[in-house]
Amino acid sequence: VIAAGPSYDTWDYICATYNGYLYNLTHAQRLNEAELMQQAARNYPGDHLRNEALHLKVWYNNVGRDSSVWIAEKRAAIKTLERRGATWYALRTKWNLFSLTAGFGTSYPVAFATAEELIDDIDGLDRKQYPFVGTLYEEIGTLYYRFRDYETANPLLEKATRDEPGLYNDRSNLRGRNTLGVYYRSVGDSVRSDEYFRSILQSRDSIYDRPV
Repeated sequence: VIAAGPSYDTWDYICATYNGYLYNLTHAQRLNEAELMQQAARNYPGDHLRNEALHLKVWYNNVGRDSSVWIAEKRAAIKTLERRGATWYALRTKWNLFSLTAGFGTSYPVAFATAEELIDDIDGLDRKQYPFVGTLYEEIGTLYYRFRDYETANPLLEKATRDEPGLYNDRSNLRGRNTLGVYYRSVGDSVRSDEYFRSILQSRDSIYDRPV
């Protein structure tokens, strides 16, 4: 599936593979999987498996390691993928760098610098071609929201929302609406707050963790 190249239709499969299988492996086991991908790449046309292998090699490589080392490894991988013109893989690797430095508070300077790059990178991208764009807007918006920069956060969270049903692993729409609903409630705008909360209940999304 991965060797056939990135697409909207295979994104749920990729998410399930990473979160359901690869996430639970040790770092050494992930490196072995990356090596197997590189070996398999010789049997398929194109560079998709080779690029995916590089992404996997630096994906969640933070556990028990010095942050300056794994941050440098991710940055090097991003540059390599960008030189190859492998935008899909470069963005995912940069997203991973952002998620780990922001989500775990490892390095907020790196997180915010990466966030600014990603905002520029994904501006105007086709969501059918890059199905993770909504998730990026939601995660970046949430970071700014946590630091109470609502002027920056709210437009990003709004960009995470959509009216059409999304993929099973795309929770950005409902999460973005929820955060916006909480924000407008906190500033006393009960009308806009209720609009966002009702829109969650009315959404046609049938997604992972929807009951939460």
